[in-house]
Amino acid sequence: MSEKYTLDGKKSINPVFNTTKKSTIAWSADKKSLTVSSVMVVKMNDKNNEIKTVELYKLSDGDKILTIDSQSTSSTGETKASLVYDKK
Repeated sequence: MSEKYTLDGKKSINPVFNTTKKSTIAWSADKKSLTVSSVMVVKMNDKNNEIKTVELYKLSDGDKILTIDSQSTSSTGETKASLVYDKK
């Protein structure tokens, strides 16, 4: 799966599974982190379920570590995850 985003604050629309994901991106004031806010609607048990996700991307340790903190909410509850990638 591949997604494309714009960095100018305009909404990006990407196909995901059998639906579309609508996202906007915002830089932090200090330009050291990037927030991706997304919404998609998926059909579950013949009902539409809206999933909202906020992902925070941060580089640290001289740009050697990428951390992605993610939080998703939907009618089924909330999910949080933190992914850390170490450049070798």
